[in-house]
Amino acid sequence: MVYEIVVEIIPNKSQRLVYLEDLTKPVIKEYKHRFMDNKAFIGFYGYIKGFGTPPSKHSDAIVLTSESQNLGDIRECKLIGAFKRSDNDHKFLFVLKNNKTNDICDLTKASLNKLFSLYDNGRYINKDEAHDGESWLNKIAAEKLLSNT
Repeated sequence: MVYEIVVEIIPNKSQRLVYLEDLTKPVIKEYKHRFMDNKAFIGFYGYIKGFGTPPSKHSDAIVLTSESQNLGDIRECKLIGAFKRSDNDHKFLFVLKNNKTNDICDLTKASLNKLFSLYDNGRYINKDEAHDGESWLNKIAAEKLLSNT
């Protein structure tokens, strides 16, 4: 399945897309505290179109890609995994739709280590479903998690 991901944060850029309650369109704002800076992360952060819109309830996306992006771009992507958080603010992991990677388990060890640096408190990759606590999930488990959000 192909999902549309809206680009909100680009690594090492001091701005992000922000949604204000009284505006119908997002605005670009200066932004300093960013979880992905200085962590060798290659990709962007956004939200899954059709699964809510910030600041209301929505589903977050991390997209692995070396292609350049602009804030507000909408990219077609495929789900390959997720980071299940204990606070239920899960992060769904994607690649661009033309990428050959189909599952988080297909990533190289070097790519996994870069990814794990984003959330280093959960390194377990379950084969088909989530376990208690925070963990990285494969595609099957991520699809189940997304269908329940």
